Amino acid sequence: MSIRAYLIKEIKKEKSESFNLSHDEEFMQILQEAAYLETLDIDGSGFIEVPKSFLKEVLEDKEIPKSENTIKIIKSLLKLKTKGYDDWILFKCF
Repeated sequence: MSIRAYLIKEIKKEKSESFNLSHDEEFMQILQEAAYLETLDIDGSGFIEVPKSFLKEVLEDKEIPKSENTIKIIKSLLKLKTKGYDDWILFKCF
């Protein structure tokens, strides 16, 4: 089985951050426990892909402790319109 690699010609980022892994520790912990941060390098840089279904599950799960700030972050992420894909969100972290 072959695995193909494709050149990425363009990645555009928003002017402001969606969240800050250094400051939004509770949200970072949720992503880390679900292994979404494993693609980041030792400095916390790289790409992470988060399925919108995961974010919805976190919001609905009463067992997962969430502050108002974390709830606000997740709700704002779920409102994002992503071009070409609606099931997940791609973030560049640096």
